[in-house]
Amino acid sequence: MSPDVYLNPEDNLEYGEINESFNDLHKQIARIQKELQSFRVPKIWSFGAFGALKKIGRRLHPLQSKANQRRQRALDFYLNHRYTIPPDADRALTIIRFQQVLLYRIHQSEDSTMRIVENFNRIASQLKDQRNLTIAITSPIMGLIVSSLQFL
Repeated sequence: MSPDVYLNPEDNLEYGEINESFNDLHKQIARIQKELQSFRVPKIWSFGAFGALKKIGRRLHPLQSKANQRRQRALDFYLNHRYTIPPDADRALTIIRFQQVLLYRIHQSEDSTMRIVENFNRIASQLKDQRNLTIAITSPIMGLIVSSLQFL
């Protein structure tokens, strides 16, 4: 017979709130990640693309601070856990199990946040490179036009 490993949600409200806050955070991250993945860098002219990316960035910055706060709260709970374990559950296994779940959620949050920031920075870099390419292509043409106007 295997030992029982469970927690009553109504007795462990703080643990439940931490998990719910991570669920909400990951939903928000998934929405922004989906926008970033569907973001297309224009081939030639990048008019309006910087503005669209800045709108995403304005939502991303507060999300990062929320993620840091939630991670800190979860780490504090991890270090000073306050579980109310039912008498018929195996105490040691229950603590180990739910501490591991909490640690997994913390790492998952760090990875998700890092990934979304990397994607945002990659797109911003692509837009800057595209702008620089457009300037490099149009500058000699503009130079030829200006120099030909001098001879008129």
